Amino acid sequence: LSSRSALVRTQFSILEQCEDVLIPRKAFREVMRDAKFLKVLHAADIETANVEGLFDVLDADMSGWLTISELFQGLMRLRGPVCKSETVAMRLKIRSMTMVLQQQMQQLGRRGRSSSSPFAPGSMAD
Repeated sequence: LSSRSALVRTQFSILEQCEDVLIPRKAFREVMRDAKFLKVLHAADIETANVEGLFDVLDADMSGWLTISELFQGLMRLRGPVCKSETVAMRLKIRSMTMVLQQQMQQLGRRGRSSSSPFAPGSMAD
């Protein structure tokens, strides 16, 4: 297993040397058709059945482009089987973030109603 990890790290190390490269979705699809690249991903125990889904998972900032950093870090984190605890942890984090955002929106709504802004409800801009 350690020799397999070393092999995968060596194969992905080339990516670290290309920091300025941006990979659009179309180019990613093309790369995902390359048998040699797929062989490397399979050797790393990375699921490749859903190319579109994989691109979206790797595109951490939702820019529509993959940076080499997003690609490298994302692929390394995707290695191996999905663990139930990882899925539950992510769901809990999303729930927590949603609650914080809802509280922030409520606070902004209250501030907006009491604001003297010309765009506040009941102002002349209505």
